[in-house]
Formats: sequence, C-alpha cells, structure tokens
Amino acid sequence: MRIPTFGKIVRTPDRISDLVRTARQMKAFNWPREAKEQARHEDGTDGNIGAAPEQFWLGPNDIFLNNEACPVLVYRGAIDTGSLSDPALSVEALFERNGWPVVWRNEVFLFHHYHSTAHAALAVVSGSATLVLGGPGGEQIQIRVGDVILFPVGTARCRLGATMDFAVIGGCPRGQQPDICQAAPTPDAQAQMAQLPAPQSDPVFGSHGPVMALWGAPMHRQVPK
Repeated sequence: MRIPTFGKIVRTPDRISDLVRTARQMKAFNWPREAKEQARHEDGTDGNIGAAPEQFWLGPNDIFLNNEACPVLVYRGAIDTGSLSDPALSVEALFERNGWPVVWRNEVFLFHHYHSTAHAALAVVSGSATLVLGGPGGEQIQIRVGDVILFPVGTARCRLGATMDFAVIGGCPRGQQPDICQAAPTPDAQAQMAQLPAPQSDPVFGSHGPVMALWGAPMHRQVPK
C-alpha cells in the first residue's frame, strides 16, 4: 500500500460497511455486528461507532520523523459529553477499562513534541483547539469537545490556539509511559520506536475499535542501517 505524502489527509468513508471492507483488504480487521452495543457503557459514555475515523498520514518533516506506517486517527464526536455529569472522570474510566490508563489531564503543549516510548490518545472534554500535526508547517486540524485523537509513536504535534476552557484527557496503552521529545530522535530512540508493540485495544471501543486494523506492523519506519 502506498503511503500518502506528508500533510495529506485521507478522509475515510462515513459508512461502517465501507470501513470494514477497506480493513478487510488490509487483512487486519473484524468488527462484529454486536460491537455497537458493546460500545455503549454503563457510565453513560457512548462511543459513536457509526463514523469512520479521519486519517492523517505524516512523513518526515524538519527534525521530526513522524510515523509513516500509521496515521493519526481522529474520532469525531466519539464521546457524548453532554450526557455526562463529569466528562473527565467518565473518559478516565473509559480509557482505563479499555487498557489505556490516563497519564495526562490538562491541555496540549504549545511547542512541537512527540513521544518515543508510547502511543497516545487524547479525548477533548471541554472547549476546542487548533493543532499542528507533524512539526513546523504541518497539517492544521480543528478538534472540539467529544473528539478523540490517536497519535502513533513518533508523531509530532503542538497546540496553535485554543478556547479558554480547552481541556483533554490523555492515555497510553497499558505498560507504556510517555516521554516528551523535542529533538531529533537518536538511533537508539528510533530502534525503540520501531520495536514498540501495536495497541491490543481501542481506547474508545475496546476490542472492537478500528485502531488495531489501521495501525498494524510495522509500527514505525525502518531504522537506518
């Protein structure tokens, strides 16, 4: 499969059947009929499984390698925060239940940064913001309350602007602890990123989410010889 060039957005079809068909072509996806019911949780958090995620494919840019093998995923309106008495606590419980324990509760840094030790998921629980993906001059995206954004290891991002009430909950796959990197990755860091395992569950939809299909091995670009 040819990887799109840096900064190009690939907008996936809105219909679940189209997503499943595309994923089957990748030989990596199984979304059973009962998945939608399993996405509805006792605490009121209801994943919007009816919309396929947006995909942003990023290549090397400036000092940032990004992740050419896996796209940034944006689940639009995945969390119905309006029905929750405490969206932040509910999202924390959701991430924990799905194997993505919370490691961050705040906002997004104003400087370009990435993780070399973990994948990451951010759920917007209040307000809205503009992010830059991939480093200086990268793709600008708008995110708002209810959206969930998944960043594969190595993906640079920063906050360009936000409303006063902007807040996110951040989680990583169980067993992964994020670092904060601003410099070009060393050969050792590149090797570490290349060896990081793919997630075993989706932070919003658990075992029935699209991330396992859309992020497959290899998880990162090959380490230069």
